[in-house]
Amino acid sequence: MSYGYSYSLRRQVQAEPQRPLGVAIIAMLGILSGLTYTILVLFTAYLRMSAAFSLTSLAGYLIAGFGVSLFTIWFYWSLWDLLGWAWGFHILLNAVSVVAGVLGIAYAEPVAAFLAGVVPGDMAVTTLQFGLVSTAIISMAFNLCIAIYLVSVRKAFGIGVRRRPAWERPPSHARPSSHSGVPRRN
Repeated sequence: MSYGYSYSLRRQVQAEPQRPLGVAIIAMLGILSGLTYTILVLFTAYLRMSAAFSLTSLAGYLIAGFGVSLFTIWFYWSLWDLLGWAWGFHILLNAVSVVAGVLGIAYAEPVAAFLAGVVPGDMAVTTLQFGLVSTAIISMAFNLCIAIYLVSVRKAFGIGVRRRPAWERPPSHARPSSHSGVPRRN
């Protein structure tokens, strides 16, 4: 007799968080940008070597370029995997980019005057200043939109979600494995 009780030998498995579409797009574009940067580093090294530069003079450039591209790929892969630190670091980078955009707007005139003196040809200071300000505004708007979006999907990264206390979670060795539950024969 069961007296109204039912028992189940199966443990309930919590589903992994669903990856939001916007996060997937941001992560894929970031990984593609890291791969593109790697190709550009290799192409630039090839062009410099064909112009009679030695490989030893390019070593620092290659190490720095590959380091930045590998970090970019690793960072956006972590964003793809919905790791909380990648979310926080991306929010931090977006905030820094917005501040840089504000500074770019504030100092657009002296930077444009400097560039007009350095760039060959007849570049007007006002044309350069317009280009700098418009680039800063577009960059700020883009980074602000991404930051707002990432804040809206923070729960997918486990940010702001109440977790069960450690004593209520099953131990790591008791978590169900990926096989069908049938014991294997050795």
